[in-house]
Amino acid sequence: DLHSFPTRRSSDLNLSSGSPSAVPGNPVVLSVRKDGTLFWSKERISREELSTYVAKIVSKSGDIMIAADRDVKYGIVAELMDELQRLGVRELSLAFGGGE
Repeated sequence: DLHSFPTRRSSDLNLSSGSPSAVPGNPVVLSVRKDGTLFWSKERISREELSTYVAKIVSKSGDIMIAADRDVKYGIVAELMDELQRLGVRELSLAFGGGE
């Protein structure tokens, strides 16, 4: 099952306020904006850079929260989830909200 990750919803999520951490129980926040732009905490990253960032945390906790703008198309989030799973992320949670 490609999407058997635990999920969370938040209607008042501030997409750029997460702080990266590899402490178990405190996932790294990967924000996704409406246009597909990615932020690793407050740092804008490209899709190509994602694997490098993920590799740094997978050996520690591997926990990531995708914080998606409420207007992000589900297909973008689904592709991101699949990519993170291929990169070895063990725990993935979702939060939808924010937006303009």
